[in-house]
Amino acid sequence: MNITFKLLLLCSFAFAGLHAEKKQVSFRGNAYDAKSGKFLYSENHTEYYRDGKHHHSVVLYRARGGKILVRKYITFAYSKTKPSYTLKDKRDGYLERVRNKGKVLQVQFQKNRKQSLKSENIKNTWDTVVDGGFDYYIRQNWDKIVKSPRKFLFVAPSQQDSFRFRISYVKRLKYKGSDCAKFEMVLSNAMLRLLVKPITLYYTVSDRRLKGYRGISNINDSKGKSYFVNIVFSYPKS
Repeated sequence: MNITFKLLLLCSFAFAGLHAEKKQVSFRGNAYDAKSGKFLYSENHTEYYRDGKHHHSVVLYRARGGKILVRKYITFAYSKTKPSYTLKDKRDGYLERVRNKGKVLQVQFQKNRKQSLKSENIKNTWDTVVDGGFDYYIRQNWDKIVKSPRKFLFVAPSQQDSFRFRISYVKRLKYKGSDCAKFEMVLSNAMLRLLVKPITLYYTVSDRRLKGYRGISNINDSKGKSYFVNIVFSYPKS
């Protein structure tokens, strides 16, 4: 093997290694009690990319001192709007899990370590959205939502079912110093809407990233009740 061929071979291996390099992007959200403004926890997201596409994320929910309260693993490998994920609370064993199995979604829920795991298969319709998939749903349908409200089914593991929501564009405004679009999500069912407060979302107009969230949290307090929060997200400068 001559020197030139060796150099070419080494260069090709090096290039292949760079091409296969896995990109990571980390960002954080601080969650505050919607009424008192008290800091509750932080969401620490790490997005992992493969071949330039968002493959999966790990989210660590931490207390003020940094202690991990809850861990979530979510994979977008097979669907951006219907990801599979597992969320587990280290404190009491609370668990949510959704597995995308094609025609059906396996939805699992465990309230705490003392109670048994519940599992149910629900229909995976074209307009079903799962957990963090709502973020991709908004980005993919941005222009349509701005023109008129859209409806979709959102999976609720604790209820072993999915519920129809309506998302509407409200207005463009300044939020935490950024030029943002404000959206609102409400349950389509009028009776259920009386029981569940609207979810408000703020997305930056320039890059369509979630800047703020106001609504029910998937993190519980010490009594096992969901927080109602304001979350403000911050991202690394590109």
